Amino acid sequence: MITQRELGWLAGIVEGEGSITTNPLGIHIAMSDLDVMQRVASLIGRPLNAATRSANWPARYKDSYKLQVHGPLGASWIMTLYPLLGERRQAAARAALIRWRSIAI
Repeated sequence: MITQRELGWLAGIVEGEGSITTNPLGIHIAMSDLDVMQRVASLIGRPLNAATRSANWPARYKDSYKLQVHGPLGASWIMTLYPLLGERRQAAARAALIRWRSIAI
């Protein structure tokens, strides 16, 4: 079971490194810190995508790790994290959920 402290930590990661998407509904998080992304994946219960690096990126750029959660599970996480998010992310969450519900019904 996830604790309130872990939820707060996760909301902070979504605020800083994530986005709430409308099509498809979900949460996307990407960053170069493997340990942080492994913790996110563990809390959310989703697999972490393999590290990626664009062929055009200079060698000094770090690998990027990504996690995505879509559909009903994404909606559930958005609603769970909603009260802990800032105004801009809450607005994005509302818009995404309204759009998703209008399509899903």
